[in-house]
Amino acid sequence: MLRITIDCPTWMTRVAVSSVPLLMIGFAGVALGVPKTFTNGQLLTAADLNANFEQLPTVTEWVAYTPEVTAGSPPGTAIATTTVPDLPGVPPADSPGYWRRVGDTMEVRLDTFFPTCSMSGQLLWSLPAGYTVDAAKLSGHYDVVGTGTTVNPGTGAVLNTNVVATHQLPLIGIQPATGGTGTCAVIGSGGEARLQFAVPIQGWTATN
Repeated sequence: MLRITIDCPTWMTRVAVSSVPLLMIGFAGVALGVPKTFTNGQLLTAADLNANFEQLPTVTEWVAYTPEVTAGSPPGTAIATTTVPDLPGVPPADSPGYWRRVGDTMEVRLDTFFPTCSMSGQLLWSLPAGYTVDAAKLSGHYDVVGTGTTVNPGTGAVLNTNVVATHQLPLIGIQPATGGTGTCAVIGSGGEARLQFAVPIQGWTATN
């Protein structure tokens, strides 16, 4: 059995050429969108494999960060937020936010708790420092880039929200799916917002 060891992602460490039909590799190439696909019986070269792997999108580990939350047009009024309070039997939250890179896109997960929230104006979340949304890859202001849920303990309201890339980029806002603007009136003191979204980042391409 002929075996070839190649540099590749952590989820793949070794390829056994004789045990993988080249037709199957060809189908995989189509699914991944790589530049070269293979047919049954075709010579498989290291150069072709390396070229294909170079076209795979860059994917990083999740990184913790704490977004700044403000109310109103920038610079706005800063709002003190914390990680979600510990609950019995539930592991404590390590950070209110996490992000990772997938190609030219930043994926973000936020879970923000508001001890108090009484300011006026739209609530806005910041991206990690040093990164800006690539507006050229969006169709316009207030593009929907994700979804979220808000919980208001005062009113008992649990609302589904759209996460939007605002005209005040790189800030991100929310809009209740039922209409209106995401403000402190939606969240309330002791309230929570859970957001997940993905935005293109200036200077990033799929592979570098």
